[in-house]
Amino acid sequence: MAAEIVEMEQGSSEWLALRRTMRTASETATVMGCNPYQTPLELARQKRQLDPPPPVTAAMQLGLDKEAEVRETASEYLAPMSRSYEPAVLRDGDYLASLDGKMGDSIMEIKCPSSPRSGALQDEVYEPHWWQMQHQLMVSGAKRCHYVVRHPDDGELIFKIVLPDPSAFAELRAAWDLFWREYMECDESDLVECAVIPDDLMPLVLDFHAALDAKTHAEASYKSARKALKSKLPDETAAGHGLKVIHFERVGNVDLAAIERDHPSIDFDSYRKPTTSQMKFIDQRKGTKNGI
Repeated sequence: MAAEIVEMEQGSSEWLALRRTMRTASETATVMGCNPYQTPLELARQKRQLDPPPPVTAAMQLGLDKEAEVRETASEYLAPMSRSYEPAVLRDGDYLASLDGKMGDSIMEIKCPSSPRSGALQDEVYEPHWWQMQHQLMVSGAKRCHYVVRHPDDGELIFKIVLPDPSAFAELRAAWDLFWREYMECDESDLVECAVIPDDLMPLVLDFHAALDAKTHAEASYKSARKALKSKLPDETAAGHGLKVIHFERVGNVDLAAIERDHPSIDFDSYRKPTTSQMKFIDQRKGTKNGI
């Protein structure tokens, strides 16, 4: 399915609200674990509005101020006889890509670092930017991305070409799926800074994972066997072969939320049991569901 153009003013409240629900190219480096300035937890807290958005730094403002100028100069160099590259915002399902420039089957990503020590100026394509561009290539379907870096000392433009990598597309999609399960679908109370489980506890963690896998397999087998037996048993109490099956009705639970809504004058806190300390285990292996 071809990506659709998003007609929305960038920076508007509607735009920011949309970004919080989408998997954006500028966030992919964080999801891939290679953004030195942000962790997946910090990203999730911002997307879920538990923390304020990061402030616009001087370096970020420089990029915003120079982007149009760099796009025009780069367009004249890359396509002197054609129309210029134009910014575009594309959406493909849950994935969003804000392109600094697009023309035909080519896109452009502009970086204006404020320091000559910036990762954007190293010989190889800076890894966080590479993942951002792979995301953009995936969403746009472009054949190439022109990676244009403005040197902070003299304003010289450095050009590199990044080609689409289908294996990277699959990897970043899997990483985004895992991020969404672990950080966007969990309870807000789970989004807190974590201490690190010591290395000497790894054997116990491996034992736990093995036991969890056995439990999951046993539960699946139990449900299958129970379903098969239930479909063959008579609609009455039956016993035999070490098993007894009883038919009964269960009274529905009291809807406490509805009572609190309909009777706000009642002090429900006086009826609550004491708070208890509990522990929740979350399986964070790739390909597993969030929560145990």
